[in-house]
Amino acid sequence: MPSENQINYGIKQCQNDKTMFKSSRMTKSGYNAFCECYIRGVNNLVDDEEIAYQKKHKKPSPKLIKESKYMTVDCAS
Repeated sequence: MPSENQINYGIKQCQNDKTMFKSSRMTKSGYNAFCECYIRGVNNLVDDEEIAYQKKHKKPSPKLIKESKYMTVDCAS
């Protein structure tokens, strides 16, 4: 599982992504909240099974991809 520092780094990377911010059409504060929600939410989806899948296949599992899409919708609303 990622450390709090790694999660915070991911949140900052998201918040500093100007291309994604512009395409989101959100306010800056709304986008920042989205980034925090999304990064923390996706990290909560990563368990030992997901880590094992990614080690074996070198990519996220179909389950994680599907759930992260739901996370995008949930965090954007």
